[in-house]
Amino acid sequence: MCSNAEKTVFEVLGGIITTAKSLAAEFSLQNDPTVQKILAGLAQAQTDVQNWKPGNAAQTAIQILQDIGPFLTLLESKIPAPAVVLIQTIAAGIAGVIGTLEGNGEVPAGTTASAHQLDTTAHTLQQVKQIAPNFHYKKGFLGMFQEAPVKQYNDFWNSQCDVAGYPQLKVA
Repeated sequence: MCSNAEKTVFEVLGGIITTAKSLAAEFSLQNDPTVQKILAGLAQAQTDVQNWKPGNAAQTAIQILQDIGPFLTLLESKIPAPAVVLIQTIAAGIAGVIGTLEGNGEVPAGTTASAHQLDTTAHTLQQVKQIAPNFHYKKGFLGMFQEAPVKQYNDFWNSQCDVAGYPQLKVA
């Protein structure tokens, strides 16, 4: 299990919220209903994670995060094409958070915690690479969740801001 999984997930969600707000402000979408649903969902998931304990299912937070996906897809049509990579970065971050919640959650009957984590890790990596092919992890897969998680997410966000041509959206 990830040490301090609930803190790690909480902090990464905070980074995702910051970048989503930054993206919305850049394109004057703060009052857009789609953006409002995304931000509300992220905030609710972050609140739910505060009450989650590793070893237990985090189904409410996972469902909220999964429900954000279609809204991110809708948002793609409201921003310039080069900036879509930033939505993909947010979506990949969310997939990583879901994987962390699942991998540190309830272990299914008939398996071990170690096998469950390995299976979840492989599945999450596949999802993240499908969402954002350029997304990478320092220190190996899910390394972003092992050391300085928000910095790891922000570093990738900042690299994608450069790729998209929006360096002004970089975060500290």
